[in-house]
Amino acid sequence: MAQDISATNLATNWAADGQQVTFTVEMDWARSDSWTDETAYVLNVQCATSIYDRALGLPALGETSPSRATIRLKNDTNRFSPDKGTIAAIADGIYRVPVRVSAGYVDGTNGAETLRQFTGEIEAAKEVETVGGKVVVCECVDAGVALLQYKYTTEMYTDQRADQFLDTLCTAASITSTSLERGFIEIPYCWTDTENLWSEFVKVAAAEGGLLFFGKDGTLNFWRLTHLLEAADSTTSQATLDRGNAYYLDDTISWRDAYTGVNVEWIPREVGALSVLYQAHEPIAVRPGETVEHDALFQYPATSVEALTAGTDYQAVSAGMADLSADLAVSTTAYAQRATLEFTNNNATHTIYILDLQVRGYPLEAEEAQSIQRDTTLTPVKVPGTKVYPVTGNNYLQTLGQAHLLAGYLRDRLQYPRRLIQWEGPACPWLEPGDRVRIDNADAGISAQYCYVLHMTQSMSANGYRQSLLCLPVDNVFAHTDYFRLGTSAWADSGSHKVGY
Repeated sequence: MAQDISATNLATNWAADGQQVTFTVEMDWARSDSWTDETAYVLNVQCATSIYDRALGLPALGETSPSRATIRLKNDTNRFSPDKGTIAAIADGIYRVPVRVSAGYVDGTNGAETLRQFTGEIEAAKEVETVGGKVVVCECVDAGVALLQYKYTTEMYTDQRADQFLDTLCTAASITSTSLERGFIEIPYCWTDTENLWSEFVKVAAAEGGLLFFGKDGTLNFWRLTHLLEAADSTTSQATLDRGNAYYLDDTISWRDAYTGVNVEWIPREVGALSVLYQAHEPIAVRPGETVEHDALFQYPATSVEALTAGTDYQAVSAGMADLSADLAVSTTAYAQRATLEFTNNNATHTIYILDLQVRGYPLEAEEAQSIQRDTTLTPVKVPGTKVYPVTGNNYLQTLGQAHLLAGYLRDRLQYPRRLIQWEGPACPWLEPGDRVRIDNADAGISAQYCYVLHMTQSMSANGYRQSLLCLPVDNVFAHTDYFRLGTSAWADSGSHKVGY
């Protein structure tokens, strides 16, 4: 959503001639929420924020990648050099240092007015020396950088909406700034097992046609499928982009993103009968007074795990095969696809050998994959031949209801060849992906074309502040412009809003 505009200069004078650029770049070198203003050393900044992957195209709208920024710093004084610099915290290099960038304009009436444009961490930094001087180039990634590296294992959760399971994962990853819209459909079974958390976040959102990304201020946003029809910044134009304030305009029709149909695969799951999930292949030795941890990897994910029972799930014996089960304390920490078993030997003299160890539980069994297809509703068909877009490989697609929702939504989006309009000009600091803008250019045949902002690239320096926007016209992105809303819409014999997908 667009950032709030608190002053007149940003809202009305952003495209005026002679606007003076103002921006701030801050680093938290000690990673202690103690920010240092490094703007005086900044040569230029480029940052990109997106809800669109140019490589994957419109079918994958919502399968976003983290936002990135490149910051070039003057280093003639070696301030940012690990071996010669004056910043003690970077003696071992600049890595995972928090960074934030704000930018805007300044004039004699309102003074400096800025809005946050990027929040993230430095992923890599390199020193460059040329005839023009010494420079440090910082490559930065938004708050999703931690999720790209973080792998997490959960217990099995049942009947979770997308926002509920995302909230669980956010807590695990210590993400505290979130804006998660209520999802539409409950996912019967949710879990992760040492998976990359960013990919899991995206899959959960995509399972119901939603969208997930970190905003400019570092907030994790989950937008449900109908967000662009509901949010004020997506239903009301946030800026008018016309020929007078444009440096460049590119209007193309993307045929590669047009399909005759969509095929969505889903995998039903059900709880199986009590069975053995894990068997140890070797004995486990626990010395007197010792505690041993054992990691049991299950053959299948499990909805629940039985407590280990001596004589059934293991034998605890001495070297002479005497029963020492009374001297063995056993605890189990169960997850969806593994368990951590802890054995403590309370016998003061004998080593306990654990034989025939097994873990029993109720497995979550996957049935044969099923699919549904939704073909174009257009006559004549816009795309020659047969071209079907497949949706596969999402473990969170488990019900026919999910498949129906996603197939209908994607079919409506992909059955048209879409226009993509790229506009470049002075930066509108308040714009964010998902915002609605109006594009006018009579010479290019564009009049009052309302669009969603999919991708934005900004560049800022003392010489100027400009922006490139990739925009998708709003026409036909959804089959209808109004859908029935509980608590808002009213039943009528005719003219009622559509129920949805």
